Amino acid sequence: MWSTLPLVCAMFIGVSAATPNEDVPDDIPDDIPDDDIPNPHVEDAGAAALAAANAVAIRRMPRATSLELLALRMKAPSSQKAEIDYYIGRCLERIGLLHAAHRLYLVAARRDSPWRPDVLDALVRSAVLVGDDEPLIALAVELPVRDFPDVTRGDWLFLRAQGMRRQGDLDAARDLLEQVDTASVRHPAAQLQRAILEERPEAARDRILRLLSLKVRGSRLARVDLRLVQDLARLNLGRLYYAAHQYEAAAAIYDSVPDGARTDRARLEAAWALAVAGKTDAALERLVRNPLPEAALLQAVLQKDDDRSDAIAQQWRQQLDAMQDLVDRYTVFPAGLWTLWFEGADASEETPMPPSFFIEALRDVRLSGAIYRMDQINRERALLARQPDEWAEWFRPGLEKALEDDFQALRVRAGAVLLEKIADQQRRMIQLRSELAHPPEAQAP
Repeated sequence: MWSTLPLVCAMFIGVSAATPNEDVPDDIPDDIPDDDIPNPHVEDAGAAALAAANAVAIRRMPRATSLELLALRMKAPSSQKAEIDYYIGRCLERIGLLHAAHRLYLVAARRDSPWRPDVLDALVRSAVLVGDDEPLIALAVELPVRDFPDVTRGDWLFLRAQGMRRQGDLDAARDLLEQVDTASVRHPAAQLQRAILEERPEAARDRILRLLSLKVRGSRLARVDLRLVQDLARLNLGRLYYAAHQYEAAAAIYDSVPDGARTDRARLEAAWALAVAGKTDAALERLVRNPLPEAALLQAVLQKDDDRSDAIAQQWRQQLDAMQDLVDRYTVFPAGLWTLWFEGADASEETPMPPSFFIEALRDVRLSGAIYRMDQINRERALLARQPDEWAEWFRPGLEKALEDDFQALRVRAGAVLLEKIADQQRRMIQLRSELAHPPEAQAP
């Protein structure tokens, strides 16, 4: 916890006057809230000091302001610490230490305080900046729903639903997803998750069709998010039709996925649906230049190239054995798998996984978020090393330890996700091999 770090164990010091317009990075966002601290006239030394830490001070003198707040924090009662941590976090954010600020907001949010709504709003904003929602999911499950702030309520309901789904409480997840209203940027993703959790295929299909009709009038980011969610929704809709043995209808849905991150997977699934429907030529058209490993085997089988099919099948058996070896070696040490492929001398070791495996794995936000945060931590380490000594002597020891702890935890998470993706790849390969031997029969729509 932050409260155990060296920075809060330091003795009280006076803070020298700082000049306005301290040197802060040019790329720090300017949308940090401009709210002042409430009740600035309360006759209390703590409240008066906090009242001085308004938006202007944070923008112009984040280091001096953070030192004043740190000195105050060491004398403050527990009831004030969430408030102080929130403002120290805003100072760190302004300096450019976005990950460190995000970490401090997480600590502050776990304190029962009237300031919790402000901290939760700041957490949603900083999660966008650090590119990772994952730590917020556990927090959303821990906190009572009544504490979710109005401004970002949709975000927190969605995050809590993810946590409940992971715990197996699907009824609670469904109820939470229903509460994410249309004003929230999470609404499209919530609708897709709600469709996936439907028990009846017909209800899931109807929900996805409504999602595909959504239009977003807003920021470019919101429009891009909606498009990505709708691409994934089309894949899920195609799978519903495939599961209902309506293979040509499924292929038409897969074909509607526009060019982008999901194109190769959509074309492969369209080819397989058409192959089952007996449309061999149409299936082969969709396999041209498809980099996914399943595409080569399906193409060889459809072309009745037995020698090539046998060679690919033999290659698959070797790959599956190598994948299982990776799972056996790294299940108890997932960070080692990350090191094997992405760090140091071992990163050059040959892998049984095709390039397409990594492309698809990186679409998982748990992995991409972890990688983005590790990169950000490395940049913040460099930024921290450049800070002036009078500020760094108080903050650097604690921040360096916090960043290192988080970096190692992210390596473990990244390795665990890679192991999960290897298992998914094994399952798909085994399933395709089985279905090629015993293909299902098409039914009339």
